[in-house]
Amino acid sequence: MPVTVRTDSCPRREPGAERRAHLAGQGGLLAYSNILSDTNLYRLAGSGPPVKLCSSTRFDASPRFSSDGQRFVFTSDRSGSREIWACEVTGANAVQLTTLRATQLGSPRWSPDGRSVAFDHFQDGHWHILVVSADGGPSRRLTTDAADHARPAWSADGQWIFFGSNRTTGQDQIWKMSSGGGPPVHVTRNGGWEAIASPD
Repeated sequence: MPVTVRTDSCPRREPGAERRAHLAGQGGLLAYSNILSDTNLYRLAGSGPPVKLCSSTRFDASPRFSSDGQRFVFTSDRSGSREIWACEVTGANAVQLTTLRATQLGSPRWSPDGRSVAFDHFQDGHWHILVVSADGGPSRRLTTDAADHARPAWSADGQWIFFGSNRTTGQDQIWKMSSGGGPPVHVTRNGGWEAIASPD
């Protein structure tokens, strides 16, 4: 939404302004643009129309149901920064799980027992895998090396977290590590982006 600001008046809309800030050499004018994203979550049930869930005026995306189907997690910046949120399957009672004040964060995945959520978070120049309690609280970072690790997925027994990473080789491969922490274990050798464990 391009806007021109005068130092002696209120902002007024200027539809033709560029999508970057520009300070005029004369006249005390500052032109800038402000872009807001309002992405919402919907549920489809049978042949009925989509039902909006947990709607806000901000970015809401990446929903994932818990194994019992009673809750889902999602990514939202409704608090002013990207965080992991959870709510009931009806969309009621949304709760913020993380307080990382992130600009880039996502891919939330429930543990099989529904007690934890794994997700990826960009910090210190790289993507890392973190885990937070399904009730919220401090997040626990699992990966520590200077590489990118993203798109976590739990094993069916909850003992392992699989993820894509470019560690050691510089190429995307699937790795896994204990959900309690520990050294990563190399899984694929010919490339891999995202793992999904079978129920068994």
